[in-house]
Amino acid sequence: MNNTLAQSQTVLLVDDEEDILEMLSYNFKKSGFRVLLAKNGVEGQHLAIAEKPEVIVADLWMPEMDGIRMCRYLRSHPALDRSQIIILSADSHKNRAIEAIKAGANVYLTKPLPPSHIVQLAKSLSPLKVPAVI
Repeated sequence: MNNTLAQSQTVLLVDDEEDILEMLSYNFKKSGFRVLLAKNGVEGQHLAIAEKPEVIVADLWMPEMDGIRMCRYLRSHPALDRSQIIILSADSHKNRAIEAIKAGANVYLTKPLPPSHIVQLAKSLSPLKVPAVI
């Protein structure tokens, strides 16, 4: 049951945990997204600049470059202005969420949560959405 809107969208998944990438990738592909994968923020920023995905889902804590630093870097590139950035973390401390939103994330989600919830949220995002902490 593919959503026609999502069929034309590309999502970049950035996480250092292989099982998280696999689980999210499966769910996004099942919903019709084109999926790109990166294992850290450095790989993520390079892929984002090259591919300009509509949605970027990144873990907060990763080696080499964390999700907040990656987000700040991506927001400095005008070509990615319309990309929606979702930061995922097991860290529910409100200061982390505020830091992520200030860095340019559109949404900050705390784990654990079902992958289907992340996919549905990604489908609902548009470039005009205000940042949110969920």
